[in-house]
Amino acid sequence: MKKNADIILHPIRMKIIQVLGGGKALSIQQIGSVLSDVPPATLYRHVNKLLEHGFLEVVQENQVRGTVEKILKINDTAFSNQNLGELSPQEHLSLFTTFMTNLVGEFSQYVEHPDFSPVEDGAMYRQALVHLNETEWQEFLSELTQVLRKAIEKEPREDRSVRTISTIIIPQKKKKEGSK
Repeated sequence: MKKNADIILHPIRMKIIQVLGGGKALSIQQIGSVLSDVPPATLYRHVNKLLEHGFLEVVQENQVRGTVEKILKINDTAFSNQNLGELSPQEHLSLFTTFMTNLVGEFSQYVEHPDFSPVEDGAMYRQALVHLNETEWQEFLSELTQVLRKAIEKEPREDRSVRTISTIIIPQKKKKEGSK
């Protein structure tokens, strides 16, 4: 699992996965038009790495001027959480650190841009503690998933801005009696 997580947690591969989020099926050229800052050779290399490890799948092949255009989509079964319990605490910490490092890198690029304007752009970072029982928690996750899916499914257009939304959920464990 760690090896597979290391494959996903590369900044360019994370962007490719984000572009294909929400069940989208796109060609490499379509992915490249969204990720215009990624050189085509680099994009192909990272797409091939994701295909090789089963994170993407080819859902259609089109004959285009003597070449084959592959339509790609996320392989949902490759992203199941079933193996997360097999990771050690140190492996989880390592993956979380990589994830956070990618976020810091993305935010650094944003704040260093000459047009940096967090209020106008709607940039924000918030933290909240929620007190929910298991039923309320599952209901919250379901509603959150629906809201995110609705936003993710919107296609790129001239009048739409791209924003990264990252979700981090950290359960607060209750202290055992007698522990400090």
